[in-house]
Amino acid sequence: PGCGNINWARRTICNSKTCEARAKEKGSWAPQSDAEKIQENMELRQRFAKDRTSLTPVELERAESLIARDEKKKQKKLVHEFAKAKRDSKKKKKPSQDLDKEARVSKD
Repeated sequence: PGCGNINWARRTICNSKTCEARAKEKGSWAPQSDAEKIQENMELRQRFAKDRTSLTPVELERAESLIARDEKKKQKKLVHEFAKAKRDSKKKKKPSQDLDKEARVSKD
């Protein structure tokens, strides 16, 4: 709040005697798109790919944000897949390493 209270993050109302400001509602998830909106977004992406000059400025902005979001999701998925593959490869190496240790022990 304007009074500079450092405990503000935990409170719904500022406890300063001179301020008593109310906290804003905490953010919530945006409503999920219904089937109609999903279809509309898909068509907008297709129209953008085919001929972006046919879009209104509002449609163009929306299409660009959808495509940027798609790309961000794709990159995030690749990072997760890479991390999973790396974890899986480490798991596969462990049993063979144990066998190598056993083989060395039995030779000694």
